[in-house]
Amino acid sequence: MLTASTVRIADTFTRELRVPGDGPVHLLLHGFTDSADCYRPLLKRLEDAGAAATAIDLPGFGLAAMPTFDRPMLDVFDDFVAAAVSRYAEEAGAPVILTGNSLGGCFALRAAMNAELPLAGVVPLAPAGPALARWLRAVARGLPTRIVQAERLQRRGLPPRLAARVLAVAYLRVAHASKQTLDRRSARLYLQHQTDGHVMLARGRIALDMYPDILDPWDPAQIRVPTHVVWGRRDRLVRADGAEALASSIEGARATVFEDVGHLPQLEAPDRVAEILLDLAAAASARESATEAAEAS
Repeated sequence: MLTASTVRIADTFTRELRVPGDGPVHLLLHGFTDSADCYRPLLKRLEDAGAAATAIDLPGFGLAAMPTFDRPMLDVFDDFVAAAVSRYAEEAGAPVILTGNSLGGCFALRAAMNAELPLAGVVPLAPAGPALARWLRAVARGLPTRIVQAERLQRRGLPPRLAARVLAVAYLRVAHASKQTLDRRSARLYLQHQTDGHVMLARGRIALDMYPDILDPWDPAQIRVPTHVVWGRRDRLVRADGAEALASSIEGARATVFEDVGHLPQLEAPDRVAEILLDLAAAASARESATEAAEAS
């Protein structure tokens, strides 16, 4: 049974969606403008398989508190993710498997560079980074102007709720491969979190603070945990050719590309993503058992 709770992680009040189970805990990070709700279909698959899993809202998204802007945003999210990994690993008494979509995938890879974090594996789902589409880079470069324009429109009376809704609907159309891959319940939940134009502006400032550092955010040589990169061939936001490039740059990493999927594999192909996560968890459990046997002998 999925439960929703308010928790405090790294001094940020946020929401967790959790399903009980056995084995390594799967910790799930969403992408920019999204929320933990984007993992509901995947959480159901993992629960059915008897696997423990938790999805959390990142600071400033979903129902989580907005971060302050008194230090670099990448540092804020790195600290938050590190605290979350440590929290759920301690609760489970075992390392966690960290999965992240888009910006969440970027944060997962950055966490994998930290050798002190208790990670059993990392699964980036179309991670934001070097493979960011050219048109999206152009949007990011124009953020300062667009934020100023949005503030002017709001002062002139443009309803913030309307502006947020228009942007959200546009995102859903671009992020999915087609109408057939759209999970309608997840889309409704997504739109519920995009009703405040002022919050959308604050999120724009988060993106502005991280760009262009987000284009080169990790060092593959420092990633030593098992990694399985997942991508959709029909991704319009982050180029799918980044899958093989990323996997080849990380020692022992694997790459899987779904031909009929866009930017949201966890929503467009939850069964296939769940299979990858469960295989990674089984491998992690086997390694742990082998280690315990070796120590006992």
